[in-house]
Amino acid sequence: MTDKILSHPELDIENIRKNADFDRSRVHLDHAGASFLSKQTVARMQQHLALEAQVAGYVAQEQVAEELEDTYSLLAKCFGAASSDYALTGSAVDSWTKLFYSTPIDKGQNIVTAHTEYCANFVAMVHDQKRRGYEIRIANRLDNGDIDLDHFDQLVDENTALIALTWIGSSSGQILPASKVGEIAARKNALYLLDACQAAGHIPVNFQTVGADMASGTARKFLRGPRGVGFLYASEKARKALNPVVMTNNSASWEATFEIKCRDDARLFEAWERSVMTVLGFRNALSEFHQMGIQALTDQTRLVSNYIRRQLEAMNNVTIGCPPGSEGAIITFNKDGLEAGDAKAAFEKQGIAVNVASVFHTRLDLEARNIDSLIRISPQYMTAQEEVDRFLDVLRAL
Repeated sequence: MTDKILSHPELDIENIRKNADFDRSRVHLDHAGASFLSKQTVARMQQHLALEAQVAGYVAQEQVAEELEDTYSLLAKCFGAASSDYALTGSAVDSWTKLFYSTPIDKGQNIVTAHTEYCANFVAMVHDQKRRGYEIRIANRLDNGDIDLDHFDQLVDENTALIALTWIGSSSGQILPASKVGEIAARKNALYLLDACQAAGHIPVNFQTVGADMASGTARKFLRGPRGVGFLYASEKARKALNPVVMTNNSASWEATFEIKCRDDARLFEAWERSVMTVLGFRNALSEFHQMGIQALTDQTRLVSNYIRRQLEAMNNVTIGCPPGSEGAIITFNKDGLEAGDAKAAFEKQGIAVNVASVFHTRLDLEARNIDSLIRISPQYMTAQEEVDRFLDVLRAL
């Protein structure tokens, strides 16, 4: 095979791979689900767990206070804006729902969204719509998988309380024009909530540049942090507009018996109780991501995914599930005569981790295309040539 994965000149991929203790007998093509931690990230978490065993959790937290504070600075360095615009949560869904339910939306108003919306987000919308009595508007999808921006613009009016967009859906590598939607939101003066769960670490992200007022993300995917940590972005404009759906002792100070003083930063949405160990692991992952070079890492991820797309497109009995022009590292497809779930099980028997994109996860996208499920793979910058070749050989033999 003459066509090979190119390597970004600024990256030592082999060294990056050596710096992670993953099972070399397996092929992992589910980085959009969860990725590998570096040795340093694992070690930092183990060190803190040992410290908690020695001095207990509160004292241990006090001893790493500066390191914890640095996590917010790193989020700002990686994704723009100020450290005061970020908060840490238990997951991306935790982040998104806190922001969503805190958005004032009255009866007679509307939300505008698009076809990539993830099930957790849309379930929340449907649930909240029944409680508050507003309208959910869904922008048309173009044949090439993109948003119909003209239609989107028409849907946003003086009664639009919120624009909600999932930047990269879980069912394909389609990257939606988040900045174009940001321009519509700014022009129509509507709050803009961006789900960056599959975007952070996958593509270059700057929430200010893209025009988002609020955003959600996770540690465990392309950023290679641990499970159990998410983050949210809430600009000063958003914080002034939101009415927090939940308040904790971390959200406000108890000034008098019936008087509290709310925080003025995004940590208004944080809970006091959390896993310090996993936050420290996330901090290390963010630091490595920033130091290795965000652009180089995301460029390498695209090189790997483009290579795999070319190989799949050349197979006669494989149907690509991603819309034309998709460039993200989430690649969906089916093989003739094989159900996606059965394919996943067959790959697992060969020590290859893939996933399934189901209509239950992204109904607005897949149902419109009459698709029930797709095989989903999601490589990353550390995915090696021999791993891809092994995956392709097994796929041909299925």
